[in-house]
Amino acid sequence: MRLTEKDIEFIQQKITPLFGEKIYEAQLQIGSMISLDFGKPCPGSEWRGEWGLRIEQSIWNLNMGEKGIIAADDTRDAIVLCLGYMVGAALVGIKIRPPSLDTTLWFSNGFGMRLFPIFSQFKEHRHDWLLYTPDNQVLTIGCGAFWSYKPLDS
Repeated sequence: MRLTEKDIEFIQQKITPLFGEKIYEAQLQIGSMISLDFGKPCPGSEWRGEWGLRIEQSIWNLNMGEKGIIAADDTRDAIVLCLGYMVGAALVGIKIRPPSLDTTLWFSNGFGMRLFPIFSQFKEHRHDWLLYTPDNQVLTIGCGAFWSYKPLDS
């Protein structure tokens, strides 16, 4: 499937309502997977906030301007420390680049996070990142130029 400019616009449109929402929890998961929870807490839900960003099969780095702060393969302790600085920061911008949907996120604390796909071709159950929305939808990005937006329970 060829990725179009309309696809990019649709994806960005689904993320725009998240702008201004603050991270209330940032966690390092298995390996270099990260969860960022935004908005109000939602106890008992599949994700912990109104919005849940899960960075899964991506190489990522966190920067402040042109200076690299931390990256996916740094030590767990260093990553956890840096993720602590993300709590309270709001998402203020996003840029998604074709053809592989490389993504850059900008936050109110001046940090930028770049997400790079690990795989160039679609693989079942492998995703670069997922965004869970308050209306029980999930935006799935990657692998390759794959993306979807559908109900969580489908």
